[in-house]
Amino acid sequence: MPRRFTIEKPAAEKEQNYQGKILKIVNDYERQIRLISKEESFILDKEVHKKWLVDAERELKELEPIRQDICQSFNITDDPAHLYLASSGKGPEFQRGFPAFFILINALTGEGFYGEGRKEHVEILRNLIELARKRNLPLTMENLINDWENKNPQWLGFKGFLDKNQFKDLSSQTRKIIETPIFDEEGKKIETPTNWFIAGHNLSSSP
Repeated sequence: MPRRFTIEKPAAEKEQNYQGKILKIVNDYERQIRLISKEESFILDKEVHKKWLVDAERELKELEPIRQDICQSFNITDDPAHLYLASSGKGPEFQRGFPAFFILINALTGEGFYGEGRKEHVEILRNLIELARKRNLPLTMENLINDWENKNPQWLGFKGFLDKNQFKDLSSQTRKIIETPIFDEEGKKIETPTNWFIAGHNLSSSP
């Protein structure tokens, strides 16, 4: 039987904030499946996936504080072995509407990986799988998908978006449709900061 996912407990003064609550829920998970309707897909293509002229290199630096906050929330080691940051290095160019991120956590060891970029979540995930393989973890997209079909998967996955402008260009309707929050033990939504949110995960955190 797989060992329960354990994570270092945050400092006492942070136990009641969103970081402490997220880590607490991650420690006791079940499976959740999220389906996207045709209506949701249309809204995503129209608003979230529209193209913006962005200097990716500059943006990576501007997003660093938000990235660090997300990594701390999920106890991800902030180093090149565990981080994938997508950037063309070509200066300003048209890219997807909002920066996306993906988190992959090995529930048996607690080791996690973080990826970010104005790319599709699945493309970021593929790069996280490569990072895991460099750490001698026998992971492929196929066996990861098979793992997520299990009631108690070895790998936890979280996808989301971050924005230095606190999503001022994202309508509340779209935010409501694509956000998939994590709930605490009392069934209350864990409110993350205004500059990032979760859009999908394989947790079921209902009390």
